[in-house]
Amino acid sequence: MTSPATPLRVEWFRLDPRLYEDMIAVLLSNLHPTVVRTDGSGGDGGRDVHFPGPAGLEIFELKSFTGRFTSHRVTQVKRSFARARENHPVVWRVVCPIDLTRKEQDKFEAITAGSGIECHWLGKTWLDAQMAERPGISRYFLNDVNDELMQLARELGHEQAALTSGLPEAVDRLRVLMERCDTLDPYYRIDLATDSASGSVSARLVPRYVGADRDRPITLQATLTFPDLDAAETTRQMFQAAVDYGVGFELPEGTLARLVVDAPAGFGGEFAGGVLRIADRALLNAPEFTMRLAVAGPDGRHIVSLPLSGRTRSVGERGLIADLKDAAELLSAEIRVDGVDSRFTSHYTFSPRPCTPSVALPVMRFMAALQAPNTLTMQLATGQPLGPPTELPERERVVDERSLRLVEMLARVQEATSTWFEAPTELSRDDVEGLALADELLKGEVVRGTWERFAPEMEPYWRKRIVEEHISTAGDLHTAVSLWQKTDLSVVIAGHEIPLGLVSTHMFSARLENPSAAAKILSGDADADGQPIAFVPGKVDVAESWLGPPEARPTTEPESQ
Repeated sequence: MTSPATPLRVEWFRLDPRLYEDMIAVLLSNLHPTVVRTDGSGGDGGRDVHFPGPAGLEIFELKSFTGRFTSHRVTQVKRSFARARENHPVVWRVVCPIDLTRKEQDKFEAITAGSGIECHWLGKTWLDAQMAERPGISRYFLNDVNDELMQLARELGHEQAALTSGLPEAVDRLRVLMERCDTLDPYYRIDLATDSASGSVSARLVPRYVGADRDRPITLQATLTFPDLDAAETTRQMFQAAVDYGVGFELPEGTLARLVVDAPAGFGGEFAGGVLRIADRALLNAPEFTMRLAVAGPDGRHIVSLPLSGRTRSVGERGLIADLKDAAELLSAEIRVDGVDSRFTSHYTFSPRPCTPSVALPVMRFMAALQAPNTLTMQLATGQPLGPPTELPERERVVDERSLRLVEMLARVQEATSTWFEAPTELSRDDVEGLALADELLKGEVVRGTWERFAPEMEPYWRKRIVEEHISTAGDLHTAVSLWQKTDLSVVIAGHEIPLGLVSTHMFSARLENPSAAAKILSGDADADGQPIAFVPGKVDVAESWLGPPEARPTTEPESQ
């Protein structure tokens, strides 16, 4: 087993400019592994590399000059800087294997003076230090490492065979070999995982930086066999989805006849048969983002919008697939964005869970509106559309209008009374009636209805006072009067008591149910002890109720009295 090679000192003056640019671009990507590198023209036949930084665009100008910073080269750098300024960078750096003298540094600073852009010259000393820390980059580009990789691949095969034979010490040797492979490739690192339960070891290639798979793609040539044309077409569609959107898939058993893989670090080769499984092409350290889905009517009028947050699951040549959820995690959405046609398709899963009505409402309103003939538009978090509206298809309703209205009522009642509990899965008829009454009262409305009998419980003194008041108002015990009631009212919804506060009720026409018993109460007859005072409707059975004292909502008796 050979020992790792010492760092290779780069002889910069021997490098072809294109080789230099490729090598330094990969070095810069290793220094900025989580951001996308964009390559462009430097304006003088050279190359520049762009990275989005925390304060704005950062540009690295790659120059393969060696020797001295001559007047001709000063002119080239001037043209490059002028071209770079068109992109409005916040930082501009020249990467060149020349350590400037003081006089040359003055020339460089004269080029960039007064631009308001932070500018740096990264010279030979900086390059040598960076390459020494990452010797695999120079070895990959300047040495032929294929023979070494093939030797490592053979040693890996031996160690894996020993592992399956039950030799646990082979795991440590296998890890050392993986680390050696890992130092030979600047595009991918190798992750090694062991399963103590099964005794298996798995290794996978992971891009070292965003775009490494673009700089050094892994290619496959497969010979496939199919039982019929339908199976062939299904496989073609899976491959197309993998290319277009980075969707992973697994070929059916027996389909793969031969496979040729071109991959780094000894992972390539030719294989006969087996199983081919391609994982999702995920973005490295994909950031979380927020977007909105907006539903409009056929006339274009806004109905509802719902913010969703998530991450990109996979990305391909045509577009991407993102997995998103609402804040309450009641709705899961798979969004497939077609970057070529600026369109998207979506699939939704509504998963109700215990929560308060106000939490559930945004998703329920969205799902209720997600029907033809409405349209759906994908928007940025600010509301800016990302494409044209998509017509919604006919589908079975997930949320019906009645359920939505009940949840809206319960949310209003809970908000008005500060009485919170989870939305019940079922409501009885009495629950619905009590909820409707509470909602109307709390909205400040006068609730009109009918009544049958009113018999308040009270002490003997108050029973006599009511009879006296009745005679004072009506003149006798048989004539109907207008009756008022004040009470602190509560309603019970699905077993939860909700206090509404003071409620006044006006019964437009009420007569004593038993005038003779009332007369005995008035005279103090002993037989009247325990007799209730009860009222029944007189000319009409109409009653109105509202929230607050009687004087807060005066009413006018209906003409039918």
